Amino acid sequence: MITSLYASLFAFMFVGLSIYVIKGRRRYKIPLGDAGEYAMRQRMRAHGNFAEYTPFFVVLLALVEYQGLPFYAVHALGLLFLFGRINHAYGLGYAERLEGGKLQNVKYRIRGMVCTFIALLMTASILIIQLLFYTF
Repeated sequence: MITSLYASLFAFMFVGLSIYVIKGRRRYKIPLGDAGEYAMRQRMRAHGNFAEYTPFFVVLLALVEYQGLPFYAVHALGLLFLFGRINHAYGLGYAERLEGGKLQNVKYRIRGMVCTFIALLMTASILIIQLLFYTF
């Protein structure tokens, strides 16, 4: 099952983001929350955002695969989502900076969310199409 590959990759990425948050807690000496530290908030949101979007996508990907979507299309959707999540996490957790009250270098986060939304919407649309063609 192709979805198993992507679920495994997402699990490794989730653990990596978790470790990044833990390192931030040690670095900034923050046991809970973000204590008003912008860099800590970035780490937490990169992790949290990943945790919010990824499980839903994995379920959708498993369903389109189960319903017979060709392997190359399942891979394309999985890779698009993975690319989006890597870009978003990098942008929010590493590249993006707050300078003079303005966010700098947001292109990675924007690219990441665009890829994430496209992957989610395409997968959901494919499920509806599969439902219409295979059920009626």
